[in-house]
Amino acid sequence: LERAVSSHLIAGGVVAIGDHEGILFTTARGRLNGNPGAPLLNESTVFDLASLTKVIATAPAVMKLLDEERISLLDPLSRWFPEFKGSEGEEITVLNLLTHTSGLADIELPPGQAMKEAILKAAAQKNRPRPGSCFHYADINFILLGELVQRVSGRSLDNYCHDELFAPLGANETRFLPPQSIADTIAPTLGYPGGIVQVTNARRVVGVAGHAG
Repeated sequence: LERAVSSHLIAGGVVAIGDHEGILFTTARGRLNGNPGAPLLNESTVFDLASLTKVIATAPAVMKLLDEERISLLDPLSRWFPEFKGSEGEEITVLNLLTHTSGLADIELPPGQAMKEAILKAAAQKNRPRPGSCFHYADINFILLGELVQRVSGRSLDNYCHDELFAPLGANETRFLPPQSIADTIAPTLGYPGGIVQVTNARRVVGVAGHAG
């Protein structure tokens, strides 16, 4: 960490090392941003989880719905997304989305009705690999899963994750859309102010998305 900071590769970082028994060691080095007078990082500094949102929020939310038997891994996408009926992606399953084997390719979302556009553009994709035939990592899979959580539960992804995952675990600082009041304590990512999600498509769905945020 000290080498990375002195070489200006990063402004700072936090390390936590642990095992099944708990935290064994933690340390923080560097500052909140690249300014010489920026606050020092500490072991409680909040960071943008970026694509780890997929495994910290969206996948556990989907697994909880599976555990409650509200959805099935083999549900075709068209069961929950009528927009996919009659499309080439009609038979994509929840499992295909979770394992990035849907054959869908990423798209750039426009400002405005970004989620609606994401669904329509995904459904309109043609000549894609057959679902289940190959692995292709794509954010659109988890964008759709985040919307799936909302359609099945009747609650937005951020509210569902807070109520069903983060609050019961006591993970009080794990959240979407951190309030402005704590923005100054959040590490900025790639030039964006603290508390603003780095990923463009996540910002365009107001910061709450299944793939990042």
